[in-house]
Amino acid sequence: MANYMLSTKDNPFNPFTNFDSWLNYDSIHGYNTCNSLDRIAMTSNALSDDMNDEEITRAMDVLIDAMPDLYIKLEESTADSTLKELANIS
Repeated sequence: MANYMLSTKDNPFNPFTNFDSWLNYDSIHGYNTCNSLDRIAMTSNALSDDMNDEEITRAMDVLIDAMPDLYIKLEESTADSTLKELANIS
């Protein structure tokens, strides 16, 4: 199963490899992506890890659908190339 993280399209930092810088950028710009994801994802200690992962992925999709110009789902194996591509578009 692929690993995904939610980011904003303007955040130049890879949340998989440079989470502290990614989080700092996210906070400075007022996105509070982790907080938004936490409010939407209905995770529980009573659920399995796989079920919690599915719920977090669902919550990512909800945020992306609500704000497609802001959010992007990064896959761990392609995050660096996706971020470079986004930087060239901007």
